Amino acid sequence: MNTYKLQSPVTVGEKTYTELPLRKAKAKDLVAGDLVKGDTRKGFALYASLAGVPLAVIEELDLDDLTGFSAAAAPFLGGFGSTKEEAPSP
Repeated sequence: MNTYKLQSPVTVGEKTYTELPLRKAKAKDLVAGDLVKGDTRKGFALYASLAGVPLAVIEELDLDDLTGFSAAAAPFLGGFGSTKEEAPSP
């Protein structure tokens, strides 16, 4: 199994996460996004389902880890994580 090692560990409840597992996405991972409100949280729910962790873990990631995990997860999303347009530069 592939994993993404967190630069900044995250503690949710009594468990500390130092890495997040990665696996090939399944249809049920997409459904996880339907269970929450907000476009950003829908994406986070997909990541949480893909990693098999509570949504709160993804919400607590620092932005460097969120960016790194997003990049590491992209190949496992079967095209669902890609876009045709690039975001504008700030």
